Amino acid sequence: MPQRLTLCSEAGTTKLDFTRAVIDHPTVEINLDVETGTTILILPDGAHVDIDGADLAGTSVRCSAATEPGAGPGFVLTGRQRRGILRIRHGRRFGRWRW
Repeated sequence: MPQRLTLCSEAGTTKLDFTRAVIDHPTVEINLDVETGTTILILPDGAHVDIDGADLAGTSVRCSAATEPGAGPGFVLTGRQRRGILRIRHGRRFGRWRW
């Protein structure tokens, strides 16, 4: 997986699932360039996220992932999302099913 990603969207829903990604870096930078819509980031277990560097004016942010560094990789959000919803969470499991 690359150390930097750019997410560009003018409208709609974008979902990035990192639960099975092979991450060789201590941090992954995600640069947001989103006009409006929903952005969903699903982080692997043990990962944490830093959203302080992103411009999220007009965006409803729901983050259930850890914000303090832990044993897993760190995700750093930069760039901007003008309107919409930013949802950050860890993967869900029920038995052998994941979503």
